[in-house]
Amino acid sequence: MRNVVRSVAVSILLLLGKSAMAQADVSRTWACWYGGETTVYCLLQHADPASAPVADARPTGGRPLPAIVRTLRHDPASLEDKVIVIPLHSVPFDMEFVRQLVQAVMCGALPSCTIGFGNSYANARGMVLSSRQ
Repeated sequence: MRNVVRSVAVSILLLLGKSAMAQADVSRTWACWYGGETTVYCLLQHADPASAPVADARPTGGRPLPAIVRTLRHDPASLEDKVIVIPLHSVPFDMEFVRQLVQAVMCGALPSCTIGFGNSYANARGMVLSSRQ
């Protein structure tokens, strides 16, 4: 059963990657995977250098965003080939919530940003390499 779930997840991940690259309005795509326990990882799959940067919003408390968030919003291409780590505070039971969290962290409110979600570094790296050919 576990192998079937992995196969389906890999297929979905590959389809998401190809369909995301086919959409003209997608400015960035991230290939992410659940690393087990309490960690999610992401790799930049595609970043359109001509895409407009997101406005530098400040959280309600008025403090500036952390440096990594500013980089994700304004200069994602500088993160090429770097693994972004998203810590979770507990072992997830609902992967749909994890996917939503990853979408929020990696894309914020940018509608032209997408994530593909898989189950391993090898799958994500394969998506990244195939999108660069």
